Amino acid sequence: TKPKVTIFKVNFLICTFSGDHLKMSQFKEMASRNGIKEFYAGKSVFVTGATGFMGKVLLEKLVRSIPEIGDVYILVRQKRGKTSKERVDDLLSSGVFHVLKERSTDWMEKIKVMEGALEQPDLGLNEENLQRVSNNVSVVFHIAATIKFDAPMRESLDHNVLGLKHAIEVARKMKKLEAFVHTSTAYSHCDRRHIDEVFYPCDMDPNDLLDAKKWMTDQQLELLTPSLVKEMPNTYTFTKKLAEEYLRKEAGDLPIAVCRPSIVGAAYKEPVDGWVDAITGSTGLIAAYGKGLLKVMKLDMGSIADIIPVDLVDNLIIAIGWITAVDKWAIHPSGIQLHSITIQLLYMDRPLSNRHSLPHQ
Repeated sequence: TKPKVTIFKVNFLICTFSGDHLKMSQFKEMASRNGIKEFYAGKSVFVTGATGFMGKVLLEKLVRSIPEIGDVYILVRQKRGKTSKERVDDLLSSGVFHVLKERSTDWMEKIKVMEGALEQPDLGLNEENLQRVSNNVSVVFHIAATIKFDAPMRESLDHNVLGLKHAIEVARKMKKLEAFVHTSTAYSHCDRRHIDEVFYPCDMDPNDLLDAKKWMTDQQLELLTPSLVKEMPNTYTFTKKLAEEYLRKEAGDLPIAVCRPSIVGAAYKEPVDGWVDAITGSTGLIAAYGKGLLKVMKLDMGSIADIIPVDLVDNLIIAIGWITAVDKWAIHPSGIQLHSITIQLLYMDRPLSNRHSLPHQ
């Protein structure tokens, strides 16, 4: 049966609980009373995608703002001739951790490296690590994905759909699981004119496509790609849409929340103003303009570039993990929460003149 979906909007100014608007001050009061920090204290979490842009900031925020947190297990694969441990050493030397290192280095003991890979059963965890995760983890933050718009269909399926399937399989073995937070995208249904916090019909069964790719060659998959993605602009948004469909069909019995952030940009405040680890995408455009290198650009002045700071997204992901676990009335036992995390939600109480234009002042 189709899981019941509980709508729960969250952004950094306004929250909606079952249709009742709350200012952020009220949300902070609720969080303080029920205790986000207290909820995570002593609990262990599991993070995929910790070496990526969003994952780094999430990891830093967890160990800096919640010093009482239990162990933080991070899934890391071998890559480009480096072991998982070597990659984590590189990760911890990143500038995102400088503020934290000035205070202490005790937090490093909490970070536990789990070697594995998304496309492998049980995420490639060995028997010992799988047992540790199964016995100790309470909250899962599944962030890992390929965000390349032009990635081949096989790569996108392996990382964005099969990886989620394997993460769910591991989550089902967790004896203490209280929340599983999956990071999707605000553009998972960008073929629609208007997107609400609901599941939309998908004419492709993700399991069927995962089965088909086992016997299909890369060339066959690429030939089929246009007919598969249809009106979706690329394999990234298509496979993110499939991932949501997989959760709807296969995981409605778990305490799951789906987050849909828009374009994730440089940090607003944490760990430092404007922190970013790569000059790509929208960050590249902003940097080029700021340096005076970009003189002219063709724009649609009526459109919105919905760029949201990475620290605001990660703060909300942590809060969503908390609300999924503790707010029992907000989620049906067989339902999945969906959360849009976009700048446009700042204007929920200011009507838009049309789909693309800016809010009335």
